[in-house]
Order: sequence, then structure tokens, then C-alpha cells
Amino acid sequence: MNFEPLMLKMGRAYEKVPVLNILYIICVSRLRKVVTIDNKVYLINTSLEELRSKLPDAEFMKIHKSSLICLRHVSSLNSETVIIAGRPLKVSRSYKAELHRRFNKLR
Repeated sequence: MNFEPLMLKMGRAYEKVPVLNILYIICVSRLRKVVTIDNKVYLINTSLEELRSKLPDAEFMKIHKSSLICLRHVSSLNSETVIIAGRPLKVSRSYKAELHRRFNKLR
């Protein structure tokens, strides 16, 4: 599949970021922290819901009120966390069943 890349601000410039290079997005204070597979971190002032609307539903999922992940980068999961690139991310109870259902679909 070919997805439209996002233009994310890095310093004073914008970079074109392929959406499947995004590992996860988390809320940090009033900003969203976008972490990519090449260890770049983008701090942007866009709502999580707006970002979610620009990402493919089949690849991305909200796992917490402040976290959005790319399912293809999940290395492991349990009832409380997912591990992406060695980083544990909390899964809230309200998203747990959907995460397990969708993860099983990808196997």
C-alpha cells in the first residue's frame, strides 16, 4: 500500500515522513511526540485526533487517550503494555480488547 507521507516540523523546516516509518505518537504536555524508525523525534502542535485522521486505520490504533501506535512495529504485547522499539507503552482498559483483536488479525 502507498500512503501519503506527513509533513512534520523539525526545527524551522518541515520534513516529509512516510507514515509507516512512524513507530508511535504520544502526548507530552501540550505537544504530540512523533517517534520514527530512524529515531527521529518530532514535537508538533497538532491534536492526536487530527493526526489519527491522517493515518491509515488498518495500520494505526489508539491504545490510550494519549498514545497512538503503528501496529506493524509492535514487538510484543500483554494485557497492560505494548513494546515498540524497546519502549513500553501503556494500554488502557478501554482499548485492550480491540488491540488484541487487531493484533491477532495481523499474524
